Amino acid sequence: MAARPTCVAATLGFAALAVLSACVPSTQQVSLVPESRPDVIPATYRPPSVESAELRNYYRVLQQDLLTRGLLRTDGGGPETPFDAD
Repeated sequence: MAARPTCVAATLGFAALAVLSACVPSTQQVSLVPESRPDVIPATYRPPSVESAELRNYYRVLQQDLLTRGLLRTDGGGPETPFDAD
């Protein structure tokens, strides 16, 4: 069954509009040079809290303990890496 001429014309018309819409120049200027970083620390910056420092220390000690006992992976793992109950 052959396509109707009006369907083909409509399809070609939409394709032409899609191509031409990509050619419309943008009013927004694009720069390849990145913006410079601010010289001052933003007013929203807050140093880490005491609780954060305590947790950081807790996990540092835990990591060292597990590494010392050989219970923490250091090889990166992977789908073929064997493991056991320990």
